[in-house]
Amino acid sequence: MQDDPGTVTAKLKGIRDALNNRTNAVAVFAGNEDSISLNRPVADRFFASLGAHDIERAEYDFTVPEKSEALIIDSSIQYNQKNISYITLGFDGYEGWMTVAAYIVTDFYLKPLIELWYGRAPEPKRATARLAADFPAGGPAKKPKDGAAEKPVRPGGEARPAFERTKPFYAIQHVALAQGDDGVLEATPLP
Repeated sequence: MQDDPGTVTAKLKGIRDALNNRTNAVAVFAGNEDSISLNRPVADRFFASLGAHDIERAEYDFTVPEKSEALIIDSSIQYNQKNISYITLGFDGYEGWMTVAAYIVTDFYLKPLIELWYGRAPEPKRATARLAADFPAGGPAKKPKDGAAEKPVRPGGEARPAFERTKPFYAIQHVALAQGDDGVLEATPLP
């Protein structure tokens, strides 16, 4: 300021002139209906006191990011991410079921793959619980043929993966977990 007061004064006047413009100005106010009705005329008078001139469109020259980028973090854990927009997937925006689908993909696909990659058991973590009630029937039963026992039909959409039959098949069964009166964890099947 002491060495070149003219430059400082010119910059301050430039800021003043840029702000003294009601073109594209927006007033933001929060309050109840009475205070809003009192504020409106004051805001209108304020904007009327400002000049009105065209605004030069700012031109920005940003470097287009690469299709795949990485952030290097000084950490013992590195995170990878792949994403896609809702519109590309054909949706208008976020829907609640997407969170459930993301958890299922993470818990039953991605986490087991990571565990396997680290040489650990990929099976989902389990907790032992006493079954408080039977699971609901899995669909309509087949009609018995000539006195044979009824066989339940597998619910539609349940496709068991092809692998050696010596390995167990883990399915997603929805239960509510709660501590029983005797302190044992109980699982009540959800419909």
